[in-house]
Amino acid sequence: MDDETRRDLQQYFERDEGNRFELVSAIASGQHSVAWKVKFQETPTSNARYIVLKIDRKDMEMEDDDSSQDDDDDNDDEDDDNNDDDDEDDDEDDDDKMDVDDGEEDPAPPESQTPNEKNKLRALRWAKHVVSSVEVTNDPLRRVFPGVPPHQMDLDSWLYVEYLENGTISKLLEKARQKRIIIPNRILWRFFLCLIRMVIAMGWPPAQPAGNDAKPVLEQIRGPPYGGLIHNDMHEGNVMLGTMIPNDPDFEHSLTPILCLIDLGSMDKVPNTKEANIGAVHNNIFDIALLMISLITRNEELGQSIVPDEASARPIRLQNDQPPILTNATPLLPGADRATPFGWLDPDLRIAVCACLAARPSWKSIVGVHWPKSAAALLSAAAASSLLLLLFCRGLWMLAADTAVAAKRERRMALVCIFVVL
Repeated sequence: MDDETRRDLQQYFERDEGNRFELVSAIASGQHSVAWKVKFQETPTSNARYIVLKIDRKDMEMEDDDSSQDDDDDNDDEDDDNNDDDDEDDDEDDDDKMDVDDGEEDPAPPESQTPNEKNKLRALRWAKHVVSSVEVTNDPLRRVFPGVPPHQMDLDSWLYVEYLENGTISKLLEKARQKRIIIPNRILWRFFLCLIRMVIAMGWPPAQPAGNDAKPVLEQIRGPPYGGLIHNDMHEGNVMLGTMIPNDPDFEHSLTPILCLIDLGSMDKVPNTKEANIGAVHNNIFDIALLMISLITRNEELGQSIVPDEASARPIRLQNDQPPILTNATPLLPGADRATPFGWLDPDLRIAVCACLAARPSWKSIVGVHWPKSAAALLSAAAASSLLLLLFCRGLWMLAADTAVAAKRERRMALVCIFVVL
């Protein structure tokens, strides 16, 4: 983005009465928007923090400004003297670039997705694993200041969201490849759980918690899905690593950073029917399994190349005494030499990803899986139950119109969850 746009933003922020804003740098440019890192101090007594200003992309290139990327440590000045080496500094600089979208740039400005993204951010306001919007009162970009030329932006063409400091899954995979690091099973299980929470958020959006100081909550399944949201763009650049939460009341992010879903501009809401709502969950589960393929193989192109296709699917037995199902998780299946790829991968996790990528899974084969001692050791009982319930929804291709049959299914779901907890 050019110097003129930078100057326009700075002029508006500098005239904010509370001096709340400091424009740091442009950190990402995608097909639909440009993201700016902004230092924001809401009140004179509050701590300053970084937020992201996301603006509809105009027909221009983002300014190449490497010099502005190396001040990411302003959050904690005491850390400035404790950097281990230049390589770590470089890694932190890379993380500073919060990806908005990995699509190729168009020659002309695309249609704005910002109004839709604002709407979906409101719908998922209380979901812990979805990026949070930041409400800015008396926004200087919405004001007119004497002597300052209009910025020419539509009033609904920008938004503010929280800043996620540890980069995208795409950046993580890039570093893992460079340093020849295999992501351990323990981390993969925890990332898988975060991805599952995102699916739950879209299928079962949390309601606002009670209290005056409500915070985003852990996503939980409550009855049949009703959210009907499909992300439509859930690739490695649209899932970001936040911080670790040492005193996490849910005990899920005390050892690994939380993953958060970003870039909701392409998100759709399906018609409010049982079939459509479960179909939306089905689509999102397939997408998170593709992300798991990328994390396991460290190959983003491999994960993105898989599509739901019975013709190319291959059989796998989720359990020895169960009939095989067809799965599109072919990179995780033995090849012609019958050798199992990625031999280090937890067998239970391999089966879970294969089940999520089932080409046409049956409900019986999904609920019959022995879920798994290794997973139970890492995930809470509630998390394991959520995994089973989601896999159940992934397998619901035909819905029972008969309420008695539906009740029987719900009882069986409960029995499966009890089995997992035990």
